[in-house]
Amino acid sequence: MNNEKKSYIKRFWWLGLILIVLIVGFVYGWITGHRASRLDNENKAAAENETGEPPEIQIVRPTSTPVLSLPFAASDAPDALIPMGETIFHADAALGHPGLDFQWNTNKEIRIIASLDAAIVDIRDTVSNATVMVVTKTDDGWGVDYCGLDATNPNLKVGDKVKIGDFIGWPNNEGKGKNGQDYKNIHWQFGYYDVAQKDLSIAAVEPRLCPMIYFDSASKILIEKIWAETNSPEMKANAPEICSGGYEDKFR
Repeated sequence: MNNEKKSYIKRFWWLGLILIVLIVGFVYGWITGHRASRLDNENKAAAENETGEPPEIQIVRPTSTPVLSLPFAASDAPDALIPMGETIFHADAALGHPGLDFQWNTNKEIRIIASLDAAIVDIRDTVSNATVMVVTKTDDGWGVDYCGLDATNPNLKVGDKVKIGDFIGWPNNEGKGKNGQDYKNIHWQFGYYDVAQKDLSIAAVEPRLCPMIYFDSASKILIEKIWAETNSPEMKANAPEICSGGYEDKFR
């Protein structure tokens, strides 16, 4: 019997060796994976800034220079605007007002038009103020958002490409303003489209930029005229330029 056992062991010793190798490999793999996970967590922790927040996702900046136009025809120029960076109505915003508000006191129909050759990424309802927002983006990452619209061009849909001057929608009619005329308003913002935001239901331009160096010459002259004629001493004391505060030199 002993001879038979010895013979059996000699014939199948390699099975035991394989089992030992498998066990050793499993243990080594577990230890290595655990160590890699720990190092990864340590690296992420080390990369956090002083406030304990994870590092900001780096957005790839477009290298092109876009050409912008104002989102209305010259014949529909607004009566006033609220500049970027003001903190009267936007004291809670990190850099102040993150866009431009264009305002009309008129019973005339005002049409909002495309300011940038781009594709429509999203058309969404804004629950907070019952308006509509149109989000657009260029192939290389610039974007313009048309916010606070009363309604959009019914022929527009996500995926459409718009050219400067194409009809986007109507500004929000917020009731009666000066001289009993309709008070209309939109919020317009420009910047890098937020490629890091995968949820298209909340994606928009971020960070937002001062548009002044990107406007074509006619648009730049017109917006400076609108700002000069905006009759709001308090606003101009708070934000003396079209791009003030945190947006004064925020061009890229």
